[in-house]
Amino acid sequence: MYENSSWGWDQKDKLSEWKHSRTRVILVTNGESNNLPTTGISYGKLPNDNEDLIGFMCFRYEVGSNKSECALYVYELHICTDFQRQGLGEELMRMARVLATEFKMDKMMLTSFRSNKQALNFYQKLKFTPDKSSPAPSESDYVILQSKIKL
Repeated sequence: MYENSSWGWDQKDKLSEWKHSRTRVILVTNGESNNLPTTGISYGKLPNDNEDLIGFMCFRYEVGSNKSECALYVYELHICTDFQRQGLGEELMRMARVLATEFKMDKMMLTSFRSNKQALNFYQKLKFTPDKSSPAPSESDYVILQSKIKL
């Protein structure tokens, strides 16, 4: 997706984003325990040798420029193709909403490429709508989405 976008792919920039002091990552792993497949979601730890990373969500708590609006901003949400449509992405977003509520954020936000119809349908199902800061479709190949947090 990045390669075909106006942003392009910049690995150095992406690594810098991941290493930012406010960045948080939730990993989804698929491990083997006693020959029984398991799927687990872990906070702050890398997969063990017997686990495969099958998805992740990268997010930050952000404060708006006028400091009146705080948001949990989802920077990345990825689930391996073989594990999509099993509720993992929805569970990660549910967890993000719980965190946003717990930390009294005003909303959740994310950016999606307009060409990523599968992602846009997913976010629409989760009641995300274009944010007021989102550029017009004629101006960009991405959309900024938001979902209000009810405290």
